[in-house]
Amino acid sequence: MVSKRSNSGQVLIVVALVITMLLLSTALYITDAQKSQLKYTSESDLYLPFYKQGLRHTMISALVNISSGGDNSVLESNLNLFNAITLEQSYNAFFTPSFILSNTSPYVNGVWTTQNSSGTAIISAYASFGVNSSGTSKTYFSEYDIEVTSKLEVTGEYQQIETEKQVQLTCKLSNEEQPALAKSFTFSYANDGSLQSENWTVIEEPNIFDHGNGTYTVTFTAITDQTDDPVLVWVSCQDQRGIMLQTLVEPTLS
Repeated sequence: MVSKRSNSGQVLIVVALVITMLLLSTALYITDAQKSQLKYTSESDLYLPFYKQGLRHTMISALVNISSGGDNSVLESNLNLFNAITLEQSYNAFFTPSFILSNTSPYVNGVWTTQNSSGTAIISAYASFGVNSSGTSKTYFSEYDIEVTSKLEVTGEYQQIETEKQVQLTCKLSNEEQPALAKSFTFSYANDGSLQSENWTVIEEPNIFDHGNGTYTVTFTAITDQTDDPVLVWVSCQDQRGIMLQTLVEPTLS
């Protein structure tokens, strides 16, 4: 089944970069305003936390784009763009940023994506960063890794009641291995229980119960061409960060 893509990833990239610019501008303002009070703190390290936060926003926006059909190379392009913007805004300190995209399995050029028939979808970015920040009174160096991971796990079962199949799915969503909230869900199933089918039915009004801890219970009725056809369900979930996760799950007959 081919899912529809959108341009939401590109829009969110722009939004994330604007947010990052605002964060850096705020930090620079604080640097100027507090110079007289912070006698023992160099302006070189006053806004490094904002820089790190900006990197995370940039990685998230790249994953939004990638999960919506963009090329994996957008991660490197966005980080280079973010660093270029940062250098232009660093008036009171000299920044020398660098990054290395992880190529340790399962990552390739900093990106790991898996959206398959096992009921699990993972989209992740991982990179190592280093920054030299030199101010008038001190030089600061920092190294750290940033990982951004969205994961969806889906299991399910169904009951055959005459010609209908009563399906129940359990969806668990996480960000960086912590429970996360979903922005939206879409469910559809193959009418003839075959992956080769071109006929899929979208569930218009599934019953979704939010447990409030990243777990969702979903129930709906499916009617396949034959009563003994298996149930194949395509699940699309967009988390609150805008990252799209998609996977295929085959509920078991209970």
